[in-house]
Parts: sequence; C-alpha cells; structure tokens
Amino acid sequence: MKQITLAELPELVQNLINQTLKTGKLLTITQNGIPFAAISPIQKKSLLQTFLLSNP
Repeated sequence: MKQITLAELPELVQNLINQTLKTGKLLTITQNGIPFAAISPIQKKSLLQTFLLSNP
C-alpha cells in the first residue's frame, strides 16, 4: 500500500484527521450517503504491529 505524509493531504482532510486523533473517535467518509472509508486513530502498540505486517 502506498504511504503519504499528512502534509501531502488537503488542509480540510488534515484538520479532520487531527480532530480524530484528539477525540479518539472514528471518522466515517460517505459517498452518496453510503459509508465509503473510515479513519481511526491507531494505538501506538498496534501501529508498530501494523507497520511490521505491511512491510515484509
């Protein structure tokens, strides 16, 4: 999977992600009223596991 930095995203998306990190709440993105994607904060411990599993 491709990785990008937060700075590469539009300011609105950066703000929404930062808000998700602050609140710990899931952010659901919809298309035509149907859930399309979700952004969720990652616990530091699981972040390491996720990185190790996605980069063999």
